[in-house]
Amino acid sequence: MEFTPACSVIAPRDVRYGHQDHSRQLLRKSRRGTLVRLHKARYVETGQWQNLDQGDRHLLAMKAVASAARECAPLFSRESAALLWRLPIGVLPETVQVNIPPGSGQRSHGLVRRRLFPCLEDGGDLIEGLSVTGKIQTAVELTISQSFPWAIAAMDRLLGDGAKVEEVRVAILRMPTRPGPRKPSMVLELASAQSMSVGESISRANINLAGLPAPSLQRCFLDGHGLIGFTDFYWEEFGLVGEFDGRMKYRKDEYLRGRDPAEVVIAEKEREDRLRALGLKVTRWTWETAISSEKLRAHLLQAGLRPVGSSQNRRSR
Repeated sequence: MEFTPACSVIAPRDVRYGHQDHSRQLLRKSRRGTLVRLHKARYVETGQWQNLDQGDRHLLAMKAVASAARECAPLFSRESAALLWRLPIGVLPETVQVNIPPGSGQRSHGLVRRRLFPCLEDGGDLIEGLSVTGKIQTAVELTISQSFPWAIAAMDRLLGDGAKVEEVRVAILRMPTRPGPRKPSMVLELASAQSMSVGESISRANINLAGLPAPSLQRCFLDGHGLIGFTDFYWEEFGLVGEFDGRMKYRKDEYLRGRDPAEVVIAEKEREDRLRALGLKVTRWTWETAISSEKLRAHLLQAGLRPVGSSQNRRSR
């Protein structure tokens, strides 16, 4: 996600109206609709606000909260911190997420959702001038607040970015009794650095929720002509290849690599034909199927996969 750099928070100290009350002047502008009030006399120009997406609006709200802080800088956490760490987020809350130390006496109010939560790793980080929980702690906290598929996606990204499983496990063990380490530990157990996209992570999580066998990831295939490529998912006992067909591969330059979308489609078709020539079945699904465990289960059962523990699955072993 790329943030819009031009937008800035307007505070009373940033305006000049002679000896007039700057706060009142800004409030009047917000009532007239030329400014949008964010938090405690912090505003943004309405035209700028309307052109921002949800992520940019949340970031600007975080900057407003930080600007209005009277004492120590707020420590942004969970989805707010994940936004800056570029971790996948399923649902971005309207409130800004802040962790507070024991005995601070601070409470949630208005735009700010405060939680008493210990530091799970050594110190925080500063990103875009904002203090955020460390990347490992942020991912661990996301496993609590986000749904299981999105928790898997965040943990996959964390491991893919180089975090060590043992480092994450240590952070999880530092968690308080409530909410406890159970869900984060389950997520870590299923997470994989081999996942290449959010769509693959969401798919794998929903395959698990659907009670289907876990696939091998990024399996390499060769034929008489050489390398065919790596597949997203492979179930060897069923001779089945699964591919998440995200639309980004037909739009983004990093996937197109100088080719037009039609060339990419043709290359994918040729690749699939070569896999089928090896005697493999190949099935594809899109985002609409990936995000639903029921739809993905039905899709994969139709493709020939069988649930964990089924008689056919046991015979294949």
